[in-house]
Amino acid sequence: MACFDLLFKDASIYDGRGGEPFGADVGIQEGRIAVVGRLDGTKASRQVSLGGAALCPGFIDIHSHSDYSLLINPLAEGKVRQGVTTEVGGNCGYSAAPVAGPVLEERRQTYSRDYGLDLDFEDVRGYLGRLEREGLSVNYAHQVGHNTLRASFMGGGSRAPSSEELQAMAEGVAQAIQEGAFGFSTGLVYPPACYSSREELVTLASTAGRLGGFFSTHIRSEGKGLLEALEEVIAVSKASGAPLQVSHLKTAGKENWGKVGQALNLIETAVRDGVDVACDRYPYTASHTHLSALLPDWAHEGGKGRALERLKDPEDRRRIRGEMEAFRSGYWEDVLLCLIRNPRNKSFEGRKISEGAASAGKDEIDFVLDLLVDDKLSVEVILFLMDEGNLQTILGRPYVFIGSDAGGHAHYGPLGEGHPHPRGFGTFPRVLGRYAREEGLFPLAQAVAKMTLLPARRLGFRDRGVIQEGMAADLVVFDPDKIADTSTYDAPISYPKGIDMVVVNGEVTVEAGEHLGIRAGKPLRFSGRTR
Repeated sequence: MACFDLLFKDASIYDGRGGEPFGADVGIQEGRIAVVGRLDGTKASRQVSLGGAALCPGFIDIHSHSDYSLLINPLAEGKVRQGVTTEVGGNCGYSAAPVAGPVLEERRQTYSRDYGLDLDFEDVRGYLGRLEREGLSVNYAHQVGHNTLRASFMGGGSRAPSSEELQAMAEGVAQAIQEGAFGFSTGLVYPPACYSSREELVTLASTAGRLGGFFSTHIRSEGKGLLEALEEVIAVSKASGAPLQVSHLKTAGKENWGKVGQALNLIETAVRDGVDVACDRYPYTASHTHLSALLPDWAHEGGKGRALERLKDPEDRRRIRGEMEAFRSGYWEDVLLCLIRNPRNKSFEGRKISEGAASAGKDEIDFVLDLLVDDKLSVEVILFLMDEGNLQTILGRPYVFIGSDAGGHAHYGPLGEGHPHPRGFGTFPRVLGRYAREEGLFPLAQAVAKMTLLPARRLGFRDRGVIQEGMAADLVVFDPDKIADTSTYDAPISYPKGIDMVVVNGEVTVEAGEHLGIRAGKPLRFSGRTR
């Protein structure tokens, strides 16, 4: 008779495929699911009687920004406590590796100063090896970031790459995927990728696609130019053959909310035409980014140092200010300051820019530009620019998966600083609690599929995302009637409720809402795509 390391009895299993739950027991041995069925009288080192509680695969955060936070705090408290067992990083074109040149030195200085972190790697092999040595509480899958790659080979210039530079970037993408990256990511709203042409994107995405990787993108505009931006990346996917993952699909700004139907029609028409397109989205109507992203593109040309020089130069500052005056009336009332590093300005955290400017006795744009200079561009903001109805329309589409768009957070230490977006603590329970149970947007089983098997297939995972024999034992035990997020914009540092246990590679990592300090996660390495 088999003896399991861990045995779950009387589970209501949501297996990740989207079908109705079914009752069964699950036996785990050596980090894998050994048996799914009735296991009466079976021996186990530990037996957990669930009494009909829900058991599902661990959640896959297909859009994470935990590249460096996993090194700062490998326990990944904010993610694993909400049931995330696998993080996918390197999104929006910003990746920890591969990285070289001045941008590497800049990051080494920044992370040493702010976190005491020694960045002793340059390529993907070195980065994943570092994660392995540190030990993680979650699994991690990597993408190669276009913005980081372009900055490494070309600096912050706005020019087109030479043929040699483009070839070097393509070789960088190929090497990264061969060393374990799952795809190629770009952030077309951020420098220096905002300066890239469609031809550059096709070349780099083709390299990823040829090796089986996918192409994920923060598109060039999520507001006024939304439709044109979607047309661009669909065309890149079609030309390159790389599957397209549209990051955090949204319609930003009230004047653009009416475009949601056209945006979805563009995607669905492309799918009918044979283009492989999927999307991800977080379940909130506010986004999070760097305040510097609101500067005009030209202000970033040449890199961070040149951007700061322009903010200090009277003529350049007048030009920047003139372009930012085009923002709609009341815009700054919808922008919340969530992280400021300069102690002199810390009192503005958690306040709207309109409020901060008033208390400082400054014009709003001058207040913003002064903050950016004082903090060397490191200010982060939450922007309330989206519509709840559009959010539900987007979330309800079967090709839209769930991603937090958040890095790691915790209730202590450096990852507990500031006033973060609540999605870093509540994304996945919020989908199951508010949108599946309370709003009835989709059945609970379909919500689970959006977080498990569907993103697993997208990434090419061969052994995760579904409860079946032989798969890695990444599992979540939760109460369907109680699971909910508790993190809010006013009080964001708060863990969810209704999650009883989280298992990573067969090891109980969270129990009764508490992290047990276990580091059973590991970096995952791409080895080809399955369908």
